[in-house]
Amino acid sequence: MVGIIAVAATPFTETDEIDVPSIRRYVRSCIDKGVVGFAAPAMAGEVYRLSGDEITLVVSTILEEAARAVPVIGGVSADDREERLRNARNVIELGCDGILVHVPYENEEDLADEIRSLAALGPGFIMLQDLDTTETKLPAEVIARLFEEIECLEWIKTETSDRCRKISAIRWATGGRMRTATAGPLMIENLDRGVDAYMPTLYHDFYARVFELHRSGARPEAIELFDRLLPNL
Repeated sequence: MVGIIAVAATPFTETDEIDVPSIRRYVRSCIDKGVVGFAAPAMAGEVYRLSGDEITLVVSTILEEAARAVPVIGGVSADDREERLRNARNVIELGCDGILVHVPYENEEDLADEIRSLAALGPGFIMLQDLDTTETKLPAEVIARLFEEIECLEWIKTETSDRCRKISAIRWATGGRMRTATAGPLMIENLDRGVDAYMPTLYHDFYARVFELHRSGARPEAIELFDRLLPNL
């Protein structure tokens, strides 16, 4: 999954039900625009506000519409550990290729214990979401140690205020072996630092072209195209 991974928003009808036809249109459009995978529901999909049944409906719809054309990462983040584990079992059973999880960081021991519990469920891989949500920040060296210890912890999705520096620190600490993803308006700088995937909700054709240009060595052209997108961001 090197390239653009679409992070789906969760559409609702006027009666506050999941808008399944809109999800299907979104999936088809993203595949046409060159995405290399989907992650849902994540923060952009209001994962913390969805019920278990709603998560099931979102994920199963994306899986069905994508029809194995690209990998699907099931979002399992929740307010407590047991709910995260329950969500993980669910999306693994549905057939997701991996899981995306945000675990609020308090200390290395608790984080490691939960990631081991998630790994024991047998996901294809774990993508750990690193966010600035608490005063205690998740250190790059902790991420690197967990990567070495837990085989299926393959990805880190870093969305912190210091994401550029942190991505470089993680790549250095793991010899570039841990796969890195991010999002936001600092795309060129993060591509310069070697991120494997960018994970936006919209404008996938623009992002895919910027990614392609940068990877092919046409950095000035990538910057010029990205600058055209910036007013929308």
